[in-house]
Amino acid sequence: MKKPVYFFLIVMSLILVSCSDSNPVLTIEGGQIIGVPTATEGIIAYKGIPFAAPPVGDLRWKEPQPVIPWEGVKTADTYGDAASQTTWDPQSFYGREWGASGSVPFTEDCLYLNVWTPAAGKKTKKLPVAMWIHGGGYREGFSYEPEMDGGEDYASRGVILVQVTYRLGSMGFFSHPLLSAESPNGVSGNYGLLDQVAALKWIKNNIEQFGGDPNNITIFGQSAGAGSVQALCASPLSRGLISQAIIMSGGGLTESRPGTLLDTAQVANERM
Repeated sequence: MKKPVYFFLIVMSLILVSCSDSNPVLTIEGGQIIGVPTATEGIIAYKGIPFAAPPVGDLRWKEPQPVIPWEGVKTADTYGDAASQTTWDPQSFYGREWGASGSVPFTEDCLYLNVWTPAAGKKTKKLPVAMWIHGGGYREGFSYEPEMDGGEDYASRGVILVQVTYRLGSMGFFSHPLLSAESPNGVSGNYGLLDQVAALKWIKNNIEQFGGDPNNITIFGQSAGAGSVQALCASPLSRGLISQAIIMSGGGLTESRPGTLLDTAQVANERM
């Protein structure tokens, strides 16, 4: 009777080791995480990984700050909330296109990213990395929009996909002299773009844990995502963080009017 018991224990041990190897616990900035297997064998998804502290309270309209550490092993199985934005009209473009009106949670606590990889825990793999930046006119949108919901297709081709969320609208791009006076850099606004830089730095520092190459990072995006790609390529803050860039539309050609926005904000403040 003892031999069957021993055989059973050996088989179970091998199964547990195999599962652990295919979906290992990873140590990243902030703590430890474990992902969830996808329908495609060997590909693990990590959803809702925090890459910065929640930009709320005293951190509202501030540069993104380091992630707050957590205890234990975080199971990365749920997307983080989308950035605060206007609820979409079901008949609007986004409502019709994505069918997301009322179904996507929005909140200021939005600085999360998702990773899809076929090489979790395999630091020597050095797979290329692609960071997706969603569009939406810098006012709306979310990282797991249907056209980019799931990175299994990328991962099955040996590319690690990272989807990022960034602050939008007034939370992400509001500029005001009082905020500039509080800033160590003497400027305000573009917090959403600073979030994207923070995400790039996170990738640079952590992607090896997922089997990625920190020196082979491609950024790509559509509409406002395309404009973000152009801005990141021009910014000295992202120097050394980007290897290639794909501008998927003419989003960066849109005329910006920061002076008009500031005048509008000042008039609104005077009326309050």
